[in-house]
Amino acid sequence: MTTKRHSKKKSASVLAKKAFTFSIMLSLLLVVSFKMYQSFTIDLLMKDLRTLSKQKEKLQSETARLQAEVDRLQNYDRISRIATKKLGLEINTDKVYVLQLREMDVMKHLAEKNKPINSKKVQMAGVQ
Repeated sequence: MTTKRHSKKKSASVLAKKAFTFSIMLSLLLVVSFKMYQSFTIDLLMKDLRTLSKQKEKLQSETARLQAEVDRLQNYDRISRIATKKLGLEINTDKVYVLQLREMDVMKHLAEKNKPINSKKVQMAGVQ
């Protein structure tokens, strides 16, 4: 019986050592896998970052180009030249008067204009 106990203890001890070794190997495998996944993810993020940086530079240069074009197109001399040469418009050199109306005056005028006309009511037979 002692040998059976001793062999059971030995086999339990060997089994425990194997289980411990297996858990250590599994833990190392998980750590290495996680590290590889992390490296792969970082590489993908860096690639995305480079792509987005290039896009940002392109957009900034396009914005600068468009702003320069807007500045060129809204130049008063250019607009005046197009208006006179292509559209046949002339600059008015007459004296210009500006009439400013206060909002309340306009409202009073409109209210007076839209007043119903006082008229006599005429009743006819059968009509009201």
